[in-house]
Amino acid sequence: MHEVKAGLFRSGGGRRAHRVMLGLTVLSVLWGVASLVAVAVELAGGATGTFELGGRRLPLWVLWVGSAVAAAVVTQDSYANWRRTGPHHGILDIAVEPTGLRIARPGTWGRSREVLVQRGETVILDARLVRDRRAGTDRSYRFTVSAPAGSFGFVQPIYVEKLSLVPLDEAARELRITVEVSGAMTAVERLGVPA
Repeated sequence: MHEVKAGLFRSGGGRRAHRVMLGLTVLSVLWGVASLVAVAVELAGGATGTFELGGRRLPLWVLWVGSAVAAAVVTQDSYANWRRTGPHHGILDIAVEPTGLRIARPGTWGRSREVLVQRGETVILDARLVRDRRAGTDRSYRFTVSAPAGSFGFVQPIYVEKLSLVPLDEAARELRITVEVSGAMTAVERLGVPA
């Protein structure tokens, strides 16, 4: 991708969330390193330590390997969230390319979550509430990005009213791409339309 910038992001700050995610990322990296050191120490000492789980005695190094795996999962998740709350990435990232606009979900493993929208085409962004607990203070939405070249979706815990789509609107306008919104995405700040 060419120059990547946030296309859909949390407006009005988000610096606190960025710092919290950085702290969580650092702590989970330290947890992983400590677990790997414990594995090395245990194996260097002859792997004689054991622990009981479900009535069975297991080698202690298995516990430390499991801890390292758990730390890796937490690190990946917190790092992805740290990037999304930063100034250069958002919930969705965009990159202007010679043939159009690439819209991508940053920080994902496995299957690629991106779509290339050609000049003059239409992209549809939709958000549907999938979880609403504690009187609306804990919400998650299922976001879907659809274009003629394909679509992808993801679930994000966030308040859609605090999101801004202005950078995506600006880039799309320059490329004569139509951006349509539906569902809860209608509450998002747009170019010329405050949230």
